[in-house]
Amino acid sequence: MKQKRAWCITKYKGFGMWEKIFEMDFNFKISEQFINCLDVKLSEWLPHFLGLSSLDFNEFDSLHWSSSRPFFYEKDVISKMSAGIYIGAHLFEIIILWQSDSEKIYQPSDKIVDCSEIKFWIEGLDRNLCLYYKHPDNTLYYPIYEWIRSFKSNYDLDLSFEFMQIANKQLTADFMRQTGISSFKQVAMATISGYKNFYPHWQHVYEKGTISIIPLWANICGHLTFGVSYMCWKSKSGRIYDVSDKDIDTNDIVFWYEGLKPEEYRKMLYPNEPFPLSLKDLKFEFEFVRMEMDSTISLKFKEEKMAEDDTLIDKIDDFIQKKCIDNPIKITKDYEGRAHKFLRSFQEPDTWIYVIDTGSGGYYVIKKFLQFLNKLDCLVKVVVE
Repeated sequence: MKQKRAWCITKYKGFGMWEKIFEMDFNFKISEQFINCLDVKLSEWLPHFLGLSSLDFNEFDSLHWSSSRPFFYEKDVISKMSAGIYIGAHLFEIIILWQSDSEKIYQPSDKIVDCSEIKFWIEGLDRNLCLYYKHPDNTLYYPIYEWIRSFKSNYDLDLSFEFMQIANKQLTADFMRQTGISSFKQVAMATISGYKNFYPHWQHVYEKGTISIIPLWANICGHLTFGVSYMCWKSKSGRIYDVSDKDIDTNDIVFWYEGLKPEEYRKMLYPNEPFPLSLKDLKFEFEFVRMEMDSTISLKFKEEKMAEDDTLIDKIDDFIQKKCIDNPIKITKDYEGRAHKFLRSFQEPDTWIYVIDTGSGGYYVIKKFLQFLNKLDCLVKVVVE
């Protein structure tokens, strides 16, 4: 039986991939010896900082560097390097620091590293926020902090945490009541990004009154239903609560949905159907398990293609970022969608795992990605699940 590899904060330690990625993305030299030392020390530091065990972490809890974000390195007695780290699928911008007991200044490019004398630590992590993202709950509006940002970004509304916390609890229960759906791994409500283009007659997306409403879309397994549902609330006392209020009586305010489509949601959740969009003349074996909002795509490469082309990481990452996230994908005559973010990991040197938040693009993001991979002609098998 193959033994499961212990969690490590650099995710694909031992494959020599970091050296290639740093050189390609930042023209910066970093040695495998330095990365291995950093991995050992921070894989011990992070669980201790959060008060958790290493068993509480998985491969997605890991350090992340990307050419899309600025990178800096400062050489000093206490040296610094910028990075990102995913905790429970949330990306934190951080600074990695290190110093040695002997006051020797180690550089990332050093290949002779006495790891026993180096101390590594991280700045920029909020412990409570990390724990919040690390332990998700089964609700429609998790994580609440992301929803507050989404309402601000798309509707220019300043929601209080207290308001959203009560709304989340009541609206999750009402959704379960109306639809019979009790697991929200593939279910979410979504704000309508660019709503003025879709509904130009809306002067105010938030209608405040005796019954207040905010429009939302349901996102089921990566599908947007293209029909508007409404988040509604009122009070028993007659008080009109604003989304920014913090002093909320949980026994007074009542939340519910209008305009849900239970039968449509269930059909999308339990389709028992193959990939619904046509894909012609694929050059690799394709297995479609199911569509999820965060789609996991396993890529098994031809060994000879990996040996011939050392820019595959760059090509694939750039395509997802530029063609699926930065630029919209045509879905219907009147609607475009796009992915939100992606995460790459390495199961084996020739097997890469991409997790793509398909956002408002759903199946069309996956189709576009598969068509691109087909043109590369470098794969043996692709699995979407």
